[in-house]
Order: sequence, then C-alpha cells, then structure tokens
Amino acid sequence: MLIGPQFAKLINSDSKKIQGLYRKSTAISMFGALCTGLPLFFLSDQIVTILFGVDFLDAVSIPWRSLIVASVIMAFVGPSSMLLGMVGEERKALIAQISGLVTAIVGTFFSASTFGADGAAISFTAGVAVICSLEFYFIYRLFGFRACFTGVRNDS
Repeated sequence: MLIGPQFAKLINSDSKKIQGLYRKSTAISMFGALCTGLPLFFLSDQIVTILFGVDFLDAVSIPWRSLIVASVIMAFVGPSSMLLGMVGEERKALIAQISGLVTAIVGTFFSASTFGADGAAISFTAGVAVICSLEFYFIYRLFGFRACFTGVRNDS
C-alpha cells in the first residue's frame, strides 16, 4: 500500500522512473516470496503433520503446495494491480481479475467434483496465473517494459 501513491506521482513522468520503482518493488516482492514460499513448499508435509497430525496430510498436501505456488506467482509479477490502478488503468486490472475469477470458478466447477480440494486449489492457482499474465501483458502494452523473474526488462 505504501507504493501506490508513489506510482500515482509518477503518472506524468517518463516510463524509466515508473520502471525503476516497479523493478525495486518486484525485487522485494520476489525475495520475500522465495524466503517464505520455498521453506513452506518443501517442508509442508512436516508443518501439516506438526500442526494437524498425520491424518490430514493426504487431504492438504497438494492444496497447500498449490496455494504457495499461487502466492509466489503473484509475487513474481510484483505490484502490477497497484501500478495499473494508480496510473488510471483500473479497468485493465479489473479485466484481469474478472478473467482470473472466471477461470478459477469454471475450473473449480469442473474439477472439484472429481479431484476435491486438490482440483479447487489447482483451479485457484490457474486463476492467479491468468490474472498475473493479463496484468503482465497490460503493463507491457502501456509502458513498454515487462516484469520477469530477474526484475524488469526493457524491450526498447
């Protein structure tokens, strides 16, 4: 939330300043996601066993990991929704979010009856991937730079 007003201040400046702020915030987001996501992903069986017991291990292993992957995907795109909103492109952020929501709902509708919580969690992760992909595309079209796992890359 702290970065939003800074994006709004840069709306009339050149793309390089927006790119620099976006790069820094994406790098911080990625670092935090990796520091928390990797241990949670690889130690999830031990954590679930300690917190809830062995009986719940089969029920939550895939959903837990799927939700962690979704969180890491969101972090790797950085504050893209906030950037779109603060520069007056709320409609594009809304389109991405509605598309992701529809993906998650349709995926859950078709997969939850067969795969249960595993199918629902994977559908949620697919929805997050759709949101992030569309926001990634909109940012590229608006500013000419794209987020990538190493920060921000300028194509021009």
